[in-house]
Amino acid sequence: PPPDPRDEVRRRLAQQLPLEVLKRAVDASPVTIVVTDPEGNIVYANPKFTRLTGYTLEEAAGLNPRVLQSGYHPKGYYADLWNTIKVGKKEWHGLFKNKKKDGSFYWEEAWISPVCDAGGAIRYFVAVKEDITARVRSVERAKELQRLMVTQELPRPTGLDLAALYLPSEGLSGDIFIVRAHAGKLAVIRADCTGHGIEASMNANLVWRYIHRYEGMLHEPTPSIPDFLSSINRKLCEHRTEDFGYPTMLVAVLALASRRLSLGNAGSIWPYLIRGRALVGYEKPRGMLLAYDPEARHQVVELARE
Repeated sequence: PPPDPRDEVRRRLAQQLPLEVLKRAVDASPVTIVVTDPEGNIVYANPKFTRLTGYTLEEAAGLNPRVLQSGYHPKGYYADLWNTIKVGKKEWHGLFKNKKKDGSFYWEEAWISPVCDAGGAIRYFVAVKEDITARVRSVERAKELQRLMVTQELPRPTGLDLAALYLPSEGLSGDIFIVRAHAGKLAVIRADCTGHGIEASMNANLVWRYIHRYEGMLHEPTPSIPDFLSSINRKLCEHRTEDFGYPTMLVAVLALASRRLSLGNAGSIWPYLIRGRALVGYEKPRGMLLAYDPEARHQVVELARE
């Protein structure tokens, strides 16, 4: 492969900078830096290592980093790491759930690379690791919140069969799916915030909180879907940021006694209406997506049982 121009930059910097300057930079680094011999025994660890793990360099020197293993990862995980850096002589990147000296757990994102001599023999391994414990906790909290935003058990109103299939993405997302029966009404709310990950999930949580605040409008004797959507929309416009995006929402309210269905929409995909085995067309409710225009209006389509 062609030479990496960054290698030349690194070589020149290494020649120009005194070793003491490089050492101070490593010692002051906000990430953990650990150097081991070819067998994986620690020969150096920077101060961040001590602050994070509780082990001093004097305690860690000569030990294998397996002293930090928590038992969370299977043996094959470490075998793959070792095969990558020692046999393949390539950088390995991954996550560790490790254990501190005091027995508490923490998460790290790690990059581990071999350092070879001119003949290609491995002299050292260098690990650069970032403490991501707070980030992982945020993800776990976001997962808990996301479970609240998706109905886990459908209501069973008399004379009505309900079925739903929800296929979540592997990671966090901005999905909301609520099915609730109350005061003779069945309300179905489907919403989506753009994107995936913690940010989309937390944005969805804000939408979910406003759904919870105004949902009573959907269970009144005369449900007011436009007021429900407008109330949420105005609140989201007040809190809108560049990263928030524009959520969409579809609302359906079924009066259980009369079987009259009302549909309202805010930029969402229209649902299918099926009677028997026939796909029935109907006027599609229109409405601007949320958090764009505080004065947006939303239509409602009424469908009576035939």
